[in-house]
Amino acid sequence: MAFALVSCAASPPPPADPGLTAVVTPDPPEPAPSRGAESTPEPEPRSQAALPARGWLGVELSATEPTQAGVLIRAVVPGSPAAGAGVLPGDVLLRVDGKPMNAPEDVIQAVGSQVAGSRVSLALKRGQQDRMLAAELVARPDDDEVQRMTYVGAPAPAFESLAPAQGAVKPTLQALRGKVVVVEFWSPWCVVCRLLVPTMNEWHGRYSAQGAEVIGITTESVVGAAQAARQLGISHPVLSDETGKTTLAYRAMALPTVFVIDRAGTVRDVMVGYYSERIQEIEALIERLVAEP
Repeated sequence: MAFALVSCAASPPPPADPGLTAVVTPDPPEPAPSRGAESTPEPEPRSQAALPARGWLGVELSATEPTQAGVLIRAVVPGSPAAGAGVLPGDVLLRVDGKPMNAPEDVIQAVGSQVAGSRVSLALKRGQQDRMLAAELVARPDDDEVQRMTYVGAPAPAFESLAPAQGAVKPTLQALRGKVVVVEFWSPWCVVCRLLVPTMNEWHGRYSAQGAEVIGITTESVVGAAQAARQLGISHPVLSDETGKTTLAYRAMALPTVFVIDRAGTVRDVMVGYYSERIQEIEALIERLVAEP
């Protein structure tokens, strides 16, 4: 039987980008900047377990200027209802089912009050043009699936403002081009992350000579990251993301989050949390990628 543990609670907010809000989910977003869809709904009471799933649109929101109506669409999750409806980043959402949207919380409430399978009308402003679109909501995917929808098959975001805390790895993704890169976003306070330490160490020892680089990224300071790495017995390189810019770019707010990036810099898989079955899948993927020229 596969062993699975959910991820740790959302990580402390990176100081960058304070206006970021969660992708539309049924529940209010966390106060911290989040990786898009990362305010996970509370479990339904057992008596309500058979109720239809609440709707999910798949957009990342932020407030517009005080004098501007609507809510800004910052990003759209690929493959989401919003993407299928034709919503684009930069659109301003004015109304949902005819109701004015003045803040991200209005959108969250309007969408979350619908069930999966419902159709909602979206009134948008795109540049100087008004648009009317319709989207069929779906049940919210889990964190793992949202990350794969967002990143797999796309170029990995650049590493930004990282500093080495352990090991000699260069803190830029460009410097690692030509290698298979396995990145774990972790934190010393994340109990679930500790379960991955032996696996990440093993991958580092096994695949480094085959052209792979296993890296841990944490928002701890350089000193704090180095100390935690020693205490936890981490043997692979560790980078400090004290500004939170890289963590935010990868939307790694649920920990641990593991990315596998191929030699060309394309994301090939993402795992959120600790799942023995998914670990086996990622290991098999690494095996294939290091075997490729």
